[in-house]
Parts: sequence; structure tokens; C-alpha cells
Amino acid sequence: QVKASNNDGVWNEQGTTLALTVEAFFWQTLWFRAGLGLAVVLGVGGGAWWLTQARLQQRITRLEQERVLEEERSRLATVLEATPDLVAFADAETNLLFVNAAGRRLLGLGAAEDIRRLHLADLHPSAVVDQTLRPGLAVAQSTGTWEGETVVLQRDGRTVPVSQVIVAHTDAAGEIKFLSTIARDISGS
Repeated sequence: QVKASNNDGVWNEQGTTLALTVEAFFWQTLWFRAGLGLAVVLGVGGGAWWLTQARLQQRITRLEQERVLEEERSRLATVLEATPDLVAFADAETNLLFVNAAGRRLLGLGAAEDIRRLHLADLHPSAVVDQTLRPGLAVAQSTGTWEGETVVLQRDGRTVPVSQVIVAHTDAAGEIKFLSTIARDISGS
């Protein structure tokens, strides 16, 4: 109940009823706070879901690339072992890292014999090392490849004439990472 007077100061004795409604600001309402909370949850949750999906897709892509590379390595390993030519790899200091089965047979090396203490020079007679191998390595290191005819030294001391290629494999800066060589027996026997 409200009692009031008019501008002349006359009071209304009866009174009147006045309905007042007090409303909160929109940011103070339950629906606003619920909507904001939902937006945050969806935004954070959606962002987390998207990030998880992106990482999962990256991992799947990387695993597929690794599988393709592994299949390629397997094919190359099969070819290396099946070829009748000597195929060998050495580090930049010419330490042997790998000699395929045909190369081991040609050189008279056992299948289980450790080759890590051998150098490319150990596969050739000393005269050939000075006359052919060292100059050939220098050419391969400066131009990328060298090819020529030379001889390899078998374990029993016999020599076998071969046609040989040496490849220097470099990184982006031009530093030699490793060497590879292929030698084919040209003795005709």
C-alpha cells in the first residue's frame, strides 16, 4: 500500500497498489550463466577434441610413412642379398659397415665373420690401394662417384678382377655420411 499526495498537497487517504518488478541484469541470470558455462565446456571440450584428433591423425600419418619406409627397406635388403655382385657400405672413414652375401663369397669372408674392423682398403691388394682405390676414393669424394676396373683380394691371397663403382653419399651441407661400392667379377670364371 502506498499513500501519496498530489502536487497540491492533498493526500489520497484511500491509497493505491503499485506493483514493482526488480529484474537482474542479463549477465546475472541463470540462463546466461548456464549458456556461458555450456559455451566454455563446448569450447574447451571441442578444442581438446580437435587437438586430440589432430594429434591422432599426425601419428597415423607418421606410422603410415614408417610402414612405407620399412617396406622399401625390406625390398632393398632383398635386392642387396639377391644380387650376384659385391655390395658394401662404409662410413666416411672407410670402415666397413656391411658386405652382402655375394660380396662375402667373392672375398672369402665367412657369413658370420665380423667386418667392422675392416676398411675398404683391406678388400684390395696394397698396390691397387695406392694406384686405384685412393685416387678413386678422392674422385668419389669430390664428384660423388668413381668407376673403373680394379682387383679385389680374397682371403686366400688370390685376386679377382672386378668392375667397381664407389659412391660418396653426402648430407645437405656436402659432408660425406657414408660410402657405398658395387663390384662385379669380370674374370669370366
